[in-house]
Amino acid sequence: MASANKETRQTVLKHVISPIAKIYGLVALYLFFSQAFVQNRIRQETEKIRQQAEITSPRGIESIEMLIVGGIEQCISIRGWDKNNPVLLYLHGGPGDDQLLLARYFDSELEKDFVVVR
Repeated sequence: MASANKETRQTVLKHVISPIAKIYGLVALYLFFSQAFVQNRIRQETEKIRQQAEITSPRGIESIEMLIVGGIEQCISIRGWDKNNPVLLYLHGGPGDDQLLLARYFDSELEKDFVVVR
């Protein structure tokens, strides 16, 4: 009887548990490498966007700062082709409606005449 139990356990291990473990291992490898690929691709695209929207004027300003506003940490962007231009404070919609990356495309004309703070 003990021999039958041992054989049953070995059969279950060989035909059920082992293939499942292999599948989980392959899924884990796939997720790991696909995540690394996606993160690398995001880094490349972010750098491309940064270079396209870069302010190259010697009198310009281009900065992202973390501030405490009303007791809450906030991220602000400061961009303009001449830091002596008037400041335009842009308060985007929210909550959760961050337009910081898109603003470089939509507000690029404003950045020529203003220091745009988002």
